[in-house]
Amino acid sequence: MKEFIKYTQEMFNELPVINERKECPSGDYSEIKEFASECNFDDGCIFSGWCNFGQYCYFGSNCEFGSYCSFGKNCAFGKRCEFNKFASFGECCEFGECCDFKFCCKFGYDCYFGRSCKFGGRCSFGEWCSFANCCICEFGEFDKIVSFGGFGRGDGTTYFFRLINGEIYVRCGCFKGSIDKWEEKVKETNLEKVYLALVPAVKAQFEMV
Repeated sequence: MKEFIKYTQEMFNELPVINERKECPSGDYSEIKEFASECNFDDGCIFSGWCNFGQYCYFGSNCEFGSYCSFGKNCAFGKRCEFNKFASFGECCEFGECCDFKFCCKFGYDCYFGRSCKFGGRCSFGEWCSFANCCICEFGEFDKIVSFGGFGRGDGTTYFFRLINGEIYVRCGCFKGSIDKWEEKVKETNLEKVYLALVPAVKAQFEMV
């Protein structure tokens, strides 16, 4: 296993700034809790939980981020970055290919995801999120996602995934499965009229793109 230098806050503060970016080589940053804006991290970096990153940070490929990390808006991540549970991302974040997201990630609106991104269970997506080809949820690869917020008793958000084979899968509260199974489940509740009204709109949207 590759040996990383473990940086202290003082060592991190002394790293050089080139072209208005702090240049951060590969290393173990788990003891660092505050990172300045416009940081450039090399491949394979390690971060602990509860990190706080400013806006406009740039992260290289193969970076590893601990639980509860919080990222400001307009952060850019290289391919094959790995995020553990409960990571939170601001608006307009950009993710490269093969990013791996663990469960309970939260994404703000206008996030952009590169192709081959993998999302764990219970990830929450804000409005206007954009997904490139071959993104992967727990159902398989999908190329489009539609969401509706403010429905149900808890004013939650329901997500519809169009898989690359044309099937539609749903994540709604504790339910996850095909749209046909979801319709059957909804008919067992007193919200049938509300939820089933979404189905024609979802199918029409998927047929448009």
